[in-house]
Amino acid sequence: MSVSTVRLATVVPLPLPLARLTAVCCLFGAEAIHTSVMDEHINEWLPIGLFFLAISLVEGLLAVALITVPTPKVSKLAIGVSLGTVALWLLTRTVGIPIGPMAWNAEPFGRADTLSSALELVTAVVLLGPVTALVITRKRALSYALAALIVAAATLVTIVGVTQSDAEESIDLTPDVITDAS
Repeated sequence: MSVSTVRLATVVPLPLPLARLTAVCCLFGAEAIHTSVMDEHINEWLPIGLFFLAISLVEGLLAVALITVPTPKVSKLAIGVSLGTVALWLLTRTVGIPIGPMAWNAEPFGRADTLSSALELVTAVVLLGPVTALVITRKRALSYALAALIVAAATLVTIVGVTQSDAEESIDLTPDVITDAS
């Protein structure tokens, strides 16, 4: 009995492979979170609110594109957008962004932003395997997709479990700055 080797793009045309389905769900989740905090950010500073509008639209369109035009190019774009958004989020939580009314002020880690970044990170991780693997067996593709789904679920459960239960409060992991009062 031999296991046939096929190009990943021909493994499962429809229904969607679990890795792609996981990425779609994660992108829609991140989009929903960004949309839910858009008004708050628009009231804080219009350009940052418009960024949240733009990233919501881009993530939603990428999720739809992964369903309707599941090409490696779309997957690579989703990986890039997801990793870029996570990198920007890490910047805002560690040193702050260099522009705006709160320039260079790190923001605390909150539940919604942490979940959104986790969803974006899972999106990148589950799409990275299929994009970088040139040849894969059907059995290995299904195993990878199931593992990706398990990783996504475990990541979400872990983040929800370790963040505070009160959605209004956040976790401040930024270091305290000690100043000499003399």
